Amino acid sequence: MPDRSSLLAWLVCAVAGALVLGCSESASMDVPSGEFVIEIGGSVTDTLRGPVQYRMRDGHLVGIELGTPDGVGMSLELDPRPLAPGRYTSVDGPLFGNQADTSEAAGTMAFLTTSDAAFTAERGTLTVESVQGETVAATFSFEMRGQMHRGGGDAGVQVEGRLRAPPSRD
Repeated sequence: MPDRSSLLAWLVCAVAGALVLGCSESASMDVPSGEFVIEIGGSVTDTLRGPVQYRMRDGHLVGIELGTPDGVGMSLELDPRPLAPGRYTSVDGPLFGNQADTSEAAGTMAFLTTSDAAFTAERGTLTVESVQGETVAATFSFEMRGQMHRGGGDAGVQVEGRLRAPPSRD
């Protein structure tokens, strides 16, 4: 019969192995194609789910729309870049920098609307993890500031999300 320290060592290895295997899968892969999930915490606490699609212009990814017809959701405006894995960092000022220089960090502006408030990203990133066929899989994390509806004042939220977006057919 194995001693107690051997069992403990085996248990620690098994748990660590399970965590490594579990973390190796892309977080966005557990979202069905054409959908997103957003977890919101802070002044507003909510989970949003719904349809998602991305926009292209002249062969470049320029935006992602996450939401429903009622106006609740998120809009991401992106520096134009080829449809490929990459990272976009939240910016305050104008997008659409030098498209030819792909070594330059790409920017994004993120806007979130909930039933209670509207927010704009101050910090954060969108990471396009993979492009499979015409489907873009991505994760994002933003710190956002905004205004509560109906005179509620300033508000702040932390937003974490994942998506699998097909292209817009508009």
